[in-house]
Amino acid sequence: VDTNCNGTIYEMGYEAGFSPDVSPIQIPQGLSSYAAADVYSFLRTLNFDYGDTHQSIATLKTDGNTIFAELALPSALINSHTEYLLHPSLVDGALQAVVAIQAGLGRESTGKTFLPFAIDALSVYKPLAIAALARISMSVNSKRIDTSNLRFDIDFFNLIDNEPEPTPCVSIRGLNCRESLAPGAGNAHAVATPESI
Repeated sequence: VDTNCNGTIYEMGYEAGFSPDVSPIQIPQGLSSYAAADVYSFLRTLNFDYGDTHQSIATLKTDGNTIFAELALPSALINSHTEYLLHPSLVDGALQAVVAIQAGLGRESTGKTFLPFAIDALSVYKPLAIAALARISMSVNSKRIDTSNLRFDIDFFNLIDNEPEPTPCVSIRGLNCRESLAPGAGNAHAVATPESI
């Protein structure tokens, strides 16, 4: 029997006043900015046709190195928010941002599609809210020696109306993305529909 994944889960209690070791989010001025319609139109050219409940990217900004994705839970899924610690639609939005930027959104297409397939570590400080910011950067451990594999770190920050600053809630370390061998993200047309949730 093949093992597709393995790992260890630790439940850690955080004391009152605990502050995660995550640098505050600061979005520089002058970044390239893309609306949701532009992002999903580009992803369709890669044969990713996301249904409404999979379209959680509201805006995407990048300087070519760091990606800032503003995420919002699609309206059809609002009532399901409390069923999840990490709503899959929001988490997938951050992964979609990685795919889009690495494939060349807003510039000449790279002709390459990198698909997430593993992570090194996941830390959850509090549940994801219905709106969040994701900061995505190249992992400090990514040496880019093997150009068919890239590694990223992602920090999620909740956007809550009565809190003045985005609040860190989830960290992913060592998101491993592997280059798809088939053109356009695969020979089959990848379709994500509301029914597939």
